[in-house]
Amino acid sequence: MDNLGQEVKQVLNESMSHLASLTELEKQQIRRRVRRSDLGVSKIKQRLELFPKVLTGLAVSVFFILLGTFIGNQLDTPLENKSGTPASKTQTDQDKSNYEKMSDGDALNGWTLMNDYATDGAKTTQTGLRTAYFVGRTTVGGKVVYYDENDIKYPSRIVFYPSEKSLKALPIEEGSHEEIVFSFEQQNELESLTGIMPGTEKEINMLVNKYTAYYKPNSDIPDVITFLKIMQPGEKEPITSEHFFKIDDDAKFVLPSHLKTVYKTLLVKTKINPLTDLTPFEVFQLYWYAEEQKDYEKQYALFIDDPNQVPVFASLKDYLDAANKSINQYFQKDVMERIKHRSKENPLREELIDDTHANIIISEEEGIGFGLLKNQEGIWKVKWLPLQ
Repeated sequence: MDNLGQEVKQVLNESMSHLASLTELEKQQIRRRVRRSDLGVSKIKQRLELFPKVLTGLAVSVFFILLGTFIGNQLDTPLENKSGTPASKTQTDQDKSNYEKMSDGDALNGWTLMNDYATDGAKTTQTGLRTAYFVGRTTVGGKVVYYDENDIKYPSRIVFYPSEKSLKALPIEEGSHEEIVFSFEQQNELESLTGIMPGTEKEINMLVNKYTAYYKPNSDIPDVITFLKIMQPGEKEPITSEHFFKIDDDAKFVLPSHLKTVYKTLLVKTKINPLTDLTPFEVFQLYWYAEEQKDYEKQYALFIDDPNQVPVFASLKDYLDAANKSINQYFQKDVMERIKHRSKENPLREELIDDTHANIIISEEEGIGFGLLKNQEGIWKVKWLPLQ
């Protein structure tokens, strides 16, 4: 019985949704309440002692699943509403969210409901958690609050409270909650970019492109938002343009004539850098053309080389060793195929985020972009680890 707490945590972990940005929050809430509820645990121990020791493995599994549900109800998890009444297990028409009335491709406040690996439009998971995954693009503002580790609802989490105007610009159902969280990776990035500390709050504006709504009947579960950039006061949205990457009949990349000349002279020492005056998209084309040709020496010459940029690969030899590994070639080939697939019918989008940062959008649905930086000489180069 000494391991009861660990067993309960394991069952709860297994019963949670696969969506990490939400489940970790639920786990933290439950674990914190388990630690604070000695009475609840002692009652569970008493109930456990009533069970025969000869339970089969299957029966034990079923029992612990039921036990996890019991603890959830006892400890006021998101499965209960604010009045303490357990949520109904049977979904009624009144329980249904408007998200479930939408089909893939439908729009809400300018955002599009999309398919995804984890979600298929508005989908219900085995845990009863429902998700709706949207893609779009807008600038929103509001307050972010960094709760400390002792907060019961959001321990060590940053929560975004959008302004009234921003609420109308997001795919949020009318009357829904206003608390929105970030993935752990984005929370770390937000913390680094804004300098926000636990127990403090800040007003921010950000450019966002993904929104995942989570919902259960009689529950108040936060949605998750994804930002592209934290906007500075007075900063405008990135300037965008669309370009096609030409593909021939053999599904090979084709460079325009002026880029063919640049490509041939990439490793030639000249007074004027051959990349001078090229756009981010043109450097992007050179990078992937070199990838297809497996010309990694020329590809290496495209990376940012400013002294203030720490290279991931300190030398050409290190880069060649990594580029020739099968796992890296498989990954690069996968991205290259995505570029070709899109280029057959749709242009790729170039985003000039500011004077020194640019991004080429490969897939809005999967959030894949390719980053570039302008070096001290005013030349666009590929950033280290460019795929975002």
